[in-house]
Amino acid sequence: MRPSLPPSPDPAHEHLMSPQATLVIVRLRAAAGVTMEDMRDVAERVRESFVGMPGLRRKYFSYSPERREVVNVYVWRDRAAAALVSDPGFVAKIRAVYAGEPEITVAEVLAIAE
Repeated sequence: MRPSLPPSPDPAHEHLMSPQATLVIVRLRAAAGVTMEDMRDVAERVRESFVGMPGLRRKYFSYSPERREVVNVYVWRDRAAAALVSDPGFVAKIRAVYAGEPEITVAEVLAIAE
């Protein structure tokens, strides 16, 4: 008896399974006295501006209170779409929202495990 093949991925989620993507990780130090709730409020306030953004597959808003560090992860369709995060106007918005200087890392996705 041959082993059965795993089910095919749901086409609605196929873009999530494809390793063809570019990640952008934006890290920055939060101002003194900032709380988890403050960061949650910021995320909720700006979240809608990313919905439907061309080339953006997903964005994670996160905060490490132990490190007082914002760590936002963007999953872009490709490097060309990800280039938006390096745009001076976009970087200025990050500075304004978080009152800090962002460190931006761009990386290509090699594989995905879920």
